[in-house]
Amino acid sequence: MKSKVQFANLGRGLVLVLILAAFMVFEPVLPTAAQGTATYYQITNNTGDFSYGNTENGSIRISGNGQRVAFVSSSSTARRDLYVANSDGSGTPELIREDVSDYVAFNYAGDHVLYKHSGHLYLDQTDITPCVTDPRIAEPACLEPGAFTLSGNSEYAFFTSDSNWNCVPVYDCGWHWQCTFHPGFVNSLVWRVSADGTGSPEQWTSPIEENGGIYPLLTDFEGKLAVFRRPIDNDEELYASRGGQAQTLIVREEGTKYNLKYMALSADGNWIAYGTQVYGQGRHLHILRSDGSEHTTIHPSPPNTNMHVVQGISEDGSRILFNNGWSSTQNTHNEWLVNRDGSDLTPVLSNTDLKNQYGSLSYDGQSVAFLSNEDILGNGNTYDQIFVLKGPANPDLSVDAFTLDLAAVTHSGGKYILPVDVTVRNTGENAAADIKVRFSDNGGWSETQTIDHLAADAGKVLHLDWDITNLLNAGKGKAAVKLAVAADPDNVIVEAGELNNTAKSSLEVDARPRILQVKPRFRLDSAYFLNNQSVSNPIKVLVDWNGDLTGNGDAPYGDVYFDLNGAQVSKAGQSWGAQHTYDMGDDFNAAFSCANNTLRVWAVGDFESLETTIQPTVFPFPGWVDWLETLHPGEFSTEEQAPLVEYTYAFKYPEEPFEA
Repeated sequence: MKSKVQFANLGRGLVLVLILAAFMVFEPVLPTAAQGTATYYQITNNTGDFSYGNTENGSIRISGNGQRVAFVSSSSTARRDLYVANSDGSGTPELIREDVSDYVAFNYAGDHVLYKHSGHLYLDQTDITPCVTDPRIAEPACLEPGAFTLSGNSEYAFFTSDSNWNCVPVYDCGWHWQCTFHPGFVNSLVWRVSADGTGSPEQWTSPIEENGGIYPLLTDFEGKLAVFRRPIDNDEELYASRGGQAQTLIVREEGTKYNLKYMALSADGNWIAYGTQVYGQGRHLHILRSDGSEHTTIHPSPPNTNMHVVQGISEDGSRILFNNGWSSTQNTHNEWLVNRDGSDLTPVLSNTDLKNQYGSLSYDGQSVAFLSNEDILGNGNTYDQIFVLKGPANPDLSVDAFTLDLAAVTHSGGKYILPVDVTVRNTGENAAADIKVRFSDNGGWSETQTIDHLAADAGKVLHLDWDITNLLNAGKGKAAVKLAVAADPDNVIVEAGELNNTAKSSLEVDARPRILQVKPRFRLDSAYFLNNQSVSNPIKVLVDWNGDLTGNGDAPYGDVYFDLNGAQVSKAGQSWGAQHTYDMGDDFNAAFSCANNTLRVWAVGDFESLETTIQPTVFPFPGWVDWLETLHPGEFSTEEQAPLVEYTYAFKYPEEPFEA
């Protein structure tokens, strides 16, 4: 079944084309829309057996790029199943999991969805709930999740939990868990975990008393900020945390007038929006920065408004999606879009006699997924259906994750070059041209390359010979080199989203020469020598002239320095290092007893190596030996038995005994 109806969009003067795509059995209908038009798609084909959406909001989600929709479908058996579908109605919705919670979280690209199943937290098909197990105990010890959310780049998941943690198995009339961390009675904490399920959970807040539940829990694109609401003493509190086991109170509102349960956080992490709860409270929206500053109100007043329920906010906080009412049983109000300054109030459905709710907004503020039981397409519909208002088809530029390879660094002509290949992609729905790609490092250097054209779903590999010499010079041979690659860094190209345009990578580089080994002919540690007894000791120093880099460097090599008690000599380096000879009985100072002679060795090439220090012990020649030698009852000898030296005094006894 397919039908096509056009309406004028009163707020933007656009032509809106409505397309129905049947649920489960899809006949792809891909209209050709002129630039500057928006398109409606019907995603489901419910005939009364299913319902979608809930009063808590969050069971219908559009991906940040506007290309995918995640939704929970409730059947007559009350089982809730999670599906993901294309926002243009093409293809068949994919069943992700049966029997899930109402609330879901979706990433920017629409390829990862976070949800709860059987009390555990899942990303797609992977259980990422932090747990510890022991074969002697039947049940694992887990952080059971409450509210949850997913960062737009799908790197981090956040959740609340009131579970005990830091649990170890103990035996006391049987094996059980003993946990050392207890949030406390009716307390919860916010935790962050890697979305791939690896690593340990990070505690992001101190214990929070929750008499009513911490909900919602929101985060930004990168997962560097967590924002959440707590009802307390009939009021509403809004908190933010940037890690460190602490949270900051942003605002406290009177609970009879406001309901922060319906709030939104912009994906750039800068803006929060929420509205009034009950009729007669000014019908206004609150917008403030996530640090609590620049708190302003706007007063959009669409018809039939009794409250403002915030549904979403664009990635930069410039566009807000809200509903002018609320009903858990039927559509009685409408979804509206408005700018942060209160201008450009626009209904999602041009015909405001047709009601809709449970909206979800894309990052660019132009695509909306929503629920309606109206006959929007003129096909006689009277059941709940999920629709998508699609904004203009735009490109969407991104840079693939890349790694820096230490083994690839080359050194020639005094320059250290690190070659890098990066892939720039256009994952959007339209082509892009004249794409600037900026490479920049943590030393202030930058270079821009240009891609002439990228079709939708196309990519291009760019090559950079990155000169890291200045970074190494600044660090005297050792540096953390960081490279950022940004497509369309100045946001010249209108895209589906701007926050996914940059990829970064870093690498620790140590190009200082490295002393590999000090090899004296006679060992200097745990050995003893006597002065005035000549022992020629060649000391070979083995050097890796390239440090962490591959190879051992090229001629001309640097110099190796030997410093004995402040007296310094240098030797020209060879490919293996250098050598210097000391006389252990003459060059070392016997007055520095107990290993206080200090021999320092280091190498200098383009950079200076770390020092190696040795403190050999040289004793004064024994006075009793000098006295005995004047009497000639024996003789003293020094015998070299590398790696040691043997000192011997041999007494001479008379051949015949004598009487005193």
